[in-house]
Amino acid sequence: MYHSSNNLDFSYDSMPQPPPQPQPHPSPSPRASQTSHRFARATRRRNKLLGRNAPKPEKNPVPILESPQPDPAAFVEEPRADAAGYALDSSPLEHYESKTQRSERIATALERIAKNAAFFGLSAEENACPSDTSPKTAVIPLIVDAITQHVRDPKVADQGLTTLRRLTVDPVCRRTIGECGGVEAIVEVMRAHSLRVRIQTQACLALANLAYKCPENKRAFMKCNGLAVIVAALSIHSKAEHVQAWGCFAIRNFTNGAIEGEQDASVTAGAVEVLVTALEQYPKSNVVQQQCMIALTNIAAASPLGMERLRSAGGVQAVIASMHNNIRSSQLSEIALSCAKVLVEEESNQKIFGHDGGIEAITMVLDEHRGHTAIAVRGCAAFRQLAFQRENRDLLGRCGSIRAIITAMMDTASSKAETAAVLLKALSNSTYDSLANKTLAGRLGAVEAALHLISPDTFQSNTGVVEDACRVLRNLADGVQLNHRLLIEKGGVVAVLEAAREHGTSSAGVAEHCVAIFVNLSANQSLAEQLKEGGKDFAAMARELQLAHPGNDRVYKQVADLLSILEPKVDDGEPVSTESVEWRESKSCTWRETATQISFEESLRSSKSLRKTFSKEGEQLTRLQRLRSLPLPKSKKSAF
Repeated sequence: MYHSSNNLDFSYDSMPQPPPQPQPHPSPSPRASQTSHRFARATRRRNKLLGRNAPKPEKNPVPILESPQPDPAAFVEEPRADAAGYALDSSPLEHYESKTQRSERIATALERIAKNAAFFGLSAEENACPSDTSPKTAVIPLIVDAITQHVRDPKVADQGLTTLRRLTVDPVCRRTIGECGGVEAIVEVMRAHSLRVRIQTQACLALANLAYKCPENKRAFMKCNGLAVIVAALSIHSKAEHVQAWGCFAIRNFTNGAIEGEQDASVTAGAVEVLVTALEQYPKSNVVQQQCMIALTNIAAASPLGMERLRSAGGVQAVIASMHNNIRSSQLSEIALSCAKVLVEEESNQKIFGHDGGIEAITMVLDEHRGHTAIAVRGCAAFRQLAFQRENRDLLGRCGSIRAIITAMMDTASSKAETAAVLLKALSNSTYDSLANKTLAGRLGAVEAALHLISPDTFQSNTGVVEDACRVLRNLADGVQLNHRLLIEKGGVVAVLEAAREHGTSSAGVAEHCVAIFVNLSANQSLAEQLKEGGKDFAAMARELQLAHPGNDRVYKQVADLLSILEPKVDDGEPVSTESVEWRESKSCTWRETATQISFEESLRSSKSLRKTFSKEGEQLTRLQRLRSLPLPKSKKSAF
C-alpha cells in the first residue's frame, strides 16, 4: 500500500500506487480569450508609437561574467579581477548543478555581449574606467579565459568567437586579444570543433582580422601552427563557401608581407593546393576568387618554392580561367592581372601563358575595361614580361595585344609618369626584333603616341619617360621605312634632338637611344644623304654625348656608327676632320645654342620631298611585285 503519515515518512514496502492525476484548469471562454488578445495587440501598438518597446526582462537574468557570491563555509578560490572591476567566475563546479549548466550560463553571457550593439560602440575616451581602460579591452581577457576553459563546449566556442570577431574591428582590441592569448585559443577551438561549419567560419574570419596590421599576432599564429589548422578546415569543408572564403582570407592576411621563410612554411602546410582548389571550385564567387588570387600572389611573390608548387598544382591555368570567367568585373580583373604580373616573371610560366591562352585573356580584359588605368598598367606590365619569349611576341601581334597597348597609351598614359613608363616598356619589348610588329605598331599610331608622351604638354622633363619613349622610337625605326616617314612627318627629329639636349648628358640610356635613332634613319639611303648635309651639327652632338658618358660601351658603339655615316674615312680608318680635339671640346655646345632655330630640321629636306622619295620607292616596289606575279613565258620545244 502507498500510505503516508503526518511526518511525511513515506514507506515503499508494498507496491506503490500511482499518484493522483492533477485536475485540469477550466479553460476561459472564447469571448474572454479574444478580448485579452485584442487588449494585448492594442498595448503593443501603443507602446510602439510611444517608443516603449524595450525588451522584457528575463526571469533569471545572468550577470555578464560576474562571480557568484561564494558560501563562507566552503573553500572558494579568489576570483581573478582586472583593473576595471570585471571578474571571471572561477568558483568550484559544485555551485552549479553540472558543468553543462555552467557552460550554458557563460554562453548566454557571451551572447548578450555579442548582441549588445551599444557595447561595441563604446570608446575609451567616452567610457573611461577608473584604470583608464576601455570596457571592450577590459572584457577581452575574460572572454579568452572562458573560451580556454570550455574549449570543448560548442555553445561557448560559438558565442565566444562571435564576440571576439566583432571586437577585432578595433585595432586596440586586436592587439589586446593577441596579448591575452586569443590567437592560440581560437586555433585550439578550431582543432576541437573541426567538423562544425559555423565555428570554423567564425574562427577563420576572426583570425583574418587579427592578422591585419599586427605582426605580433602573425608570429603567434605561425608559432602555434595555425596555417595547418586553416588548411585542414579548407580541405574538410570544401563544399562550404563561407569557410572557403574566410579561410582564404585568413591565409591572405597571414601571408601578406611575410618573409621568404614564413612563406615557405605556408607552402609546406599545403596552402597553395587548397587555394588553387578553391579557385577552381568556386568560379562565380567573387569573395573566394578575390581572396584566393591575392593569397596566391603573396605566396608566389616571396617564395620560389611557392611559385613551383603553384605551377605544378595548375595555378597558372586557374588564374587564366578566372580572367575569362570574371572579365566583366573590374575588381576581379585587376586582382587577376596583378597575380598574372607576378606569375609571368618566371620563364616557365611565360610559356604556359602563351600556350594556354593567357595572352588572349589579358587582351580581352584590356579591351573590356578600356580607360581603366590600374588594369592597363597591370596588363601591360604582364605583356612586358611575356614579350621576352619570341613565340609570345608573335602572339602579341596576332592577338591584338599591340593594339591594346597603343590604345591604353592614348587613353591613360598621360595621367601619370609611372603609367606612361610601364606602357612604353611593354610596347618596346613587343616590337623588339619583329618587323611585323613594328609595321603593325606604326600603322596603329605608335609613333604619334610615343612622341606625344615626350612633348612639352606631357613628360618632356621626365628622364625616365623620355628614355622609354626614345627606346620605342628606336625599335620602330629599325628597318621599317613606313616608320621612318612617320617619324619625319610627325616632328620626330626635333623631339629626339630636344630629348638629347635636355637629358642626353645626364642619362646614358637617352644618349644611346637618341643616337641609335639617327643611325636607324640613315639606313635609308635618301635619309642618309639628308643627314650628311647637317653632319657637322650631328657629329658635334654625338661627340658631346660620348664625352658625357666615358666608358659606356653602348653609347660609344652608337656614336661610332653615326660618325662613320656622317664623316668620310681615309685609308687608315680615321674620320677626316679639319678641327682639332680642342676645338671639339670647346665648340661642341654650339648645337645647343641654336635650339630655337631648329637648324637640324631645316638641314633636312621638306616632308613633301620625302613623300615623293618614298612614293617613288613604293612605285618601284609595286612594279617589281607585279612583274614577279606574271607567269613565266613557255619555252618552245625544238623540233628534230
